[in-house]
Amino acid sequence: MSGTSIISLELFDAAFPVPPGSEDETKRRFMTLFQSDDVVKRGGSAGVSKVTNAQGETFALKQLNVDTAQTTGHSPASRKKVLRASAGSLDSTSSLPDYVTQGHVAAFYEEYRMHQAVSNLRGFPSLYGFGLHDGNPVIVMEWVEGTTLRDAMKRRAADAAAAAPAGSRASASAADDALLPLETVAQLGIAVLDLLKRAAELDKQFAHRDISPRNIMLRSDHEAPEEQLRSATFDLCLIDFGSSSLAAIDALDPTFTTQANIWRMGTPAYAPPEMLSADVQLPREYRQSPAIDTYALCSVMYELYSGNKPFSSKALREGSPYRLKTETTPAPLEVRRPDGGALANVIMTGLSIQPELRPNVAELKAALENWLRIPSQQRIGALRGAKRGSANIWQPGYAHTTLTRRAAIAGGVIVLGAIAACAIGLVGRPRRVSPVDPARYTMAQKLYDGEPLFKVLDGQQGGWALSTHEGLIACKPSSSRECGALRDGVVAVYDDASQLYGYITPNADGSYAWAIIPAFADAADFSEGKAAVQDRETKLWGYVNLDGTWAVRPRFKNARAFSNGAAAAQENSASALWGAITKQGDWTFQAHFGALGTRSSEGFAVAEEEPGRWGIVDGSGNWTSSARHSLMRRICCAARVNDELGTASETADKRPLLAPALDSVSKLWGYTNEYGEWVIEPSFEDARPFYGGLAAAQDLRSHLWHFITADGSPANSNTGFWKLGDLHDGLAPAQATPDDSTLSLGDSDTGSSVSGIGMRYGYVDDQGAWQMKRLTTLIDTAIGSPEI
Repeated sequence: MSGTSIISLELFDAAFPVPPGSEDETKRRFMTLFQSDDVVKRGGSAGVSKVTNAQGETFALKQLNVDTAQTTGHSPASRKKVLRASAGSLDSTSSLPDYVTQGHVAAFYEEYRMHQAVSNLRGFPSLYGFGLHDGNPVIVMEWVEGTTLRDAMKRRAADAAAAAPAGSRASASAADDALLPLETVAQLGIAVLDLLKRAAELDKQFAHRDISPRNIMLRSDHEAPEEQLRSATFDLCLIDFGSSSLAAIDALDPTFTTQANIWRMGTPAYAPPEMLSADVQLPREYRQSPAIDTYALCSVMYELYSGNKPFSSKALREGSPYRLKTETTPAPLEVRRPDGGALANVIMTGLSIQPELRPNVAELKAALENWLRIPSQQRIGALRGAKRGSANIWQPGYAHTTLTRRAAIAGGVIVLGAIAACAIGLVGRPRRVSPVDPARYTMAQKLYDGEPLFKVLDGQQGGWALSTHEGLIACKPSSSRECGALRDGVVAVYDDASQLYGYITPNADGSYAWAIIPAFADAADFSEGKAAVQDRETKLWGYVNLDGTWAVRPRFKNARAFSNGAAAAQENSASALWGAITKQGDWTFQAHFGALGTRSSEGFAVAEEEPGRWGIVDGSGNWTSSARHSLMRRICCAARVNDELGTASETADKRPLLAPALDSVSKLWGYTNEYGEWVIEPSFEDARPFYGGLAAAQDLRSHLWHFITADGSPANSNTGFWKLGDLHDGLAPAQATPDDSTLSLGDSDTGSSVSGIGMRYGYVDDQGAWQMKRLTTLIDTAIGSPEI
């Protein structure tokens, strides 16, 4: 054939079981192949080409160029003899060839072993066998039709440049047009994590260790790669297992690196520092951890988000990649749009130097899904799961620690460097907690009746805590998950030992006791002496009293907090409609709403008639008017409250009730009264409910958040916030703007100002003034979604 080469394998061992009597058929299928010269793809010391057999089946043939792979001096015949036995089997049922390799030939065979482990998983190329051609080792595998992510993005950039008119401004516009929408970035990350999740279910711990745009393929069997990037629906395939690792948990056998003296480090631009530490002694588990893949994937997502790699290729070539990645930090992602800050925070957290501080595959996937699940207008102020108890949501900030070579060699471990004058906290993998002594499960003698405490994340020691108004930690539950807020004197806490939720009572000395022992699959905050909890057996929701007894037995699909004597509950039926119940569990009115909000003091609540049609109902479940809006949130009293007297500053008959509402025409937020009439005209990009007489609203022009009063005017002239939460107990969680890199605190304990990486969190008062003094120690949770 013109332009076609015949490849005859002198040896072939199938990667799959061959039925007795089918050996000759298998040899005919794979040992004589035809290679077209114009579809050869080469890279490094190995080349991948598209080949066909006599039956017309298509395969990929990966062939090692042994002459450039440290086997000089071996003839093809002698190399056959070099391929002798020593490689261990993947498991007791594997059928592996009796080979031993040396140098890069060993690494090539190790790649074959790793590929065999994932060959039968969706999203990985099928593997057919290992053989020899002219004495050189080859791998026969599936030919994946499609384009690498790297090539697809190059083509997208070229198309954007071709469509743009000439000029420097046009070039900048073309570069912006070439970037993927943020939702697409998140969806692609989830698609890769789905593949890694399948590999994580193997009996042994698998890590790809070379996630990069070059090794992520967009299959074109059913949809063109360009269309996948447009629609954000991906058919991906992970390729190239030359750096992959498969190790039994806590295995004592030597690693491939120590056996063959071959260092495999992945692609430096995307690999974490532990993969680049050839001359530094680190714990072996660091180089076999799936945390390698989450770092690399976050590096890929960083590039998709910004158009730039976290570290420049030039800097990586000119110096030590290991030193560069442990002694410097990537440039903070420039937030592309207001709701993109939360996604940027997730990505930056995945680039933590220390593996333990990175989210694992499941946690990173949950964080991305949660960001996508929240409507774009709500993401600006929220990054939470649908319920507490799902995987941790990773908080803002890049956990920067320095791995010095001396410390790594001397201690054999990565040491955590201090975060000097940094206003963010270390956020990462939950720390392992020792089993809880059953003696701790004693009922608290009395409920906490001290000063208000606020939920924070301890940036120095890690873990969630409760802080005083001044920023001093008053109680730190031993839990790997975010705790609840202090309500009715107790706090919902996840118990790592039992993997269930219970409630603790903070004590004056900083300790705590279990007020309600851990017994629930999920648990919400208390309100009016009752809390919604999920039964661990039936997964249905009910309510408990402060003494831990059932107030309403579990029978609801979901349930909200009590307010003014009633709570919204979702019927456990196919219709899954919402209604209102009393504290005894009786229906105040039957479930017939798609969603139902929290009841105001006058008995009103927002409700969903059908998707995209919201209004307000009274205490009997009747609509107050025919007015409907695209979305509504909790209706509350907008009167200011006197802190000393605890009474409304206006008379009862003038207490304004206001609910945030999204106008279906302008797509802007305003506030309506209990009859759905506009009191504050739609003029905000987003809006939250009133608490303490103030509401947080997002300015349409600056995209910043401010407090507003009941007439819609700004409550103060302070600089706006990137995020702003609800005002409870006199303080509201907030996030500083990107430009506010230095905050003057006026605190002698911490100096006049602090500065750090990322946008800092803390609490502000009703004047918009920062109250948490020690921002170097404390950060707030991602600000919760507005209540309905």
